[in-house]
Amino acid sequence: MKSKMQTRVLLQTVLAVGLLAALTGGCKALQGGVLRAPTTGNAIPNAGPNAPEEEPPSEPPYAGAGPRPENVTSAIGTNHHFFDSWTAEWLFVDQFMKSRRWIPHGCSGAWDSGAALTLSDDGWVLNAPAGVCPGTILMDNPGYPSNATYVVLWEGEGTLSVEWDASGHAAGSASVTRSGDEFTSAGAGPHRATFHVNSANSGIHLVIRAFSRALPVRNIRVLMPGGVCGASPEALDPFRPCATARGGSGSCDAGQTCQDFEQVHFNRFADPLSTAQNPKVLFHPQSVSRMRGYRAHRFMDWMATNHSPVEHWSDRNLLTEQTFADDRGINYEVLVAFANFMGSDAWFCMPHRADNDFMTRFAELVRDGLQSSLKAYVEYSNEHWNGMFDVHDYARAQGEALGLGTEWTATSRFYSRRAVQMADLWASVFAGQSERIVRVFGGQSANLGVATGALDYNGASAHFDALAIAPYFGMAEGTDPTGMSLEQLFTHLRDVGIPDTMAGVSAHVSDAAARNLRVIAYEGGQHLWDARAEVLFRNANRDARMGQLYRDYFAAWKAAGGREFLHYVHVTSASGMDNWGALESPTQTTSPKFEAILDEIATPCAWPGCAR
Repeated sequence: MKSKMQTRVLLQTVLAVGLLAALTGGCKALQGGVLRAPTTGNAIPNAGPNAPEEEPPSEPPYAGAGPRPENVTSAIGTNHHFFDSWTAEWLFVDQFMKSRRWIPHGCSGAWDSGAALTLSDDGWVLNAPAGVCPGTILMDNPGYPSNATYVVLWEGEGTLSVEWDASGHAAGSASVTRSGDEFTSAGAGPHRATFHVNSANSGIHLVIRAFSRALPVRNIRVLMPGGVCGASPEALDPFRPCATARGGSGSCDAGQTCQDFEQVHFNRFADPLSTAQNPKVLFHPQSVSRMRGYRAHRFMDWMATNHSPVEHWSDRNLLTEQTFADDRGINYEVLVAFANFMGSDAWFCMPHRADNDFMTRFAELVRDGLQSSLKAYVEYSNEHWNGMFDVHDYARAQGEALGLGTEWTATSRFYSRRAVQMADLWASVFAGQSERIVRVFGGQSANLGVATGALDYNGASAHFDALAIAPYFGMAEGTDPTGMSLEQLFTHLRDVGIPDTMAGVSAHVSDAAARNLRVIAYEGGQHLWDARAEVLFRNANRDARMGQLYRDYFAAWKAAGGREFLHYVHVTSASGMDNWGALESPTQTTSPKFEAILDEIATPCAWPGCAR
């Protein structure tokens, strides 16, 4: 897929560190990283199609082979943490896909000059003012492989330097000369070099020290150490990582050979997306190897839903974009390819500003690209009731402008109205194939009225298949955890936290049933969040008793009438008050929470027609 090349000038604002914001009611951290210029658009998003000119065609994603044996009867799915340079989940073999947007450094060492960079439409630097050296950050999370060699590949003429945890290792190709930690390329390329990661403390800082305006540096790839097992380069086991001379971990069975990632990785700038995972490797085998049992994957954070500026189909990230770690999220074709590869259902959250043309094109992409044996869940944005997220203020403003009421009434009615329009657009695209989609209406677990009022507005409930809530369990409101022992905490969670949550679930199940809807969990799990008890809560999440608590929690969810359950989240490193992950890194093999999730995955779902 070729990207558009109209030049754009982007004033970049940089957050030096991905910051976490305070959470409320089951909500997660605010997005960190570089901010883009705001997107402007129609005051009324359903005003009609706005087809962009010179629209690059969608590329057929990897087709997959349908549900995997591990998840045919699973009731458990998962969310994923933010797709940012500082988060723990690797996902891709090429880590440059998770780099930050370019930071306009002063070449003499100033961190961020604030200067304007001229970028291509897919984010590559075309020009910079004199004295400005664009840089980016990769893997500023302590969980990535160290004492290992990484490969960097790129095109164009210029000088790249690596800093912080990385040091220059070898030039790698005749077109590249090395001077310490700097690599200078001549000609169009492709070019190759290697660098060594000595520790995993600060991350990798990659800077363009010099570049040619005629042949600017672009299409950078940074390949992780290690490889994937296979009978041959064309017959790979994409869930089996292995160590190579560059590093990595794992070993292969008899009859298999370890294929270095450099030889078999998916090159998103040259390879058709249909070849991703067969025979090319896009997703890191160690990262995906523990995801096979999940029934569904919710892409809310991978789509950067909560603060998305996306309005038109042309706003989305293309496959050739510098990075997917921005406020537009991972390329949508890649998300479909991921679901196909995992053999899992896919949950998409439509950006709150998205117009009708966007929603229609997205539905068409999913209809044509997602394996027909898999389901697509579709939800309008995420948590419209939550003042932390952009959809809340947007829905209120739109509702008031349309005369739907004021304050919360305007917010609720606009959400209901726009969610119905989204559901109807998807139903139209999937006409004759309605069994392939699940139209989701978002509620609030702790407040039954959020769903009831919005579902009853203009008969909205008739347009949906499921009501989704986030039945987190934690400390009862007003409870001070200061001075609690682990024993006291687990007693409180068992005797108060889970029962309080399940009372709300039961009320939602009853209310939804009256509207012919089932209740599913768009998120859920423990919600231990209090700055006064960080150490206590982290220890609790690692304690074997948390695993038993999860088993009791899943049993209570099913007894209350809950259906599909998507845990929040699969992997995230424990830091500060962030203890959401079932696992804390892609290298962790197990944890009490993950063992309980695996046990529930192995327990066949019990509602009629649940098997896929």
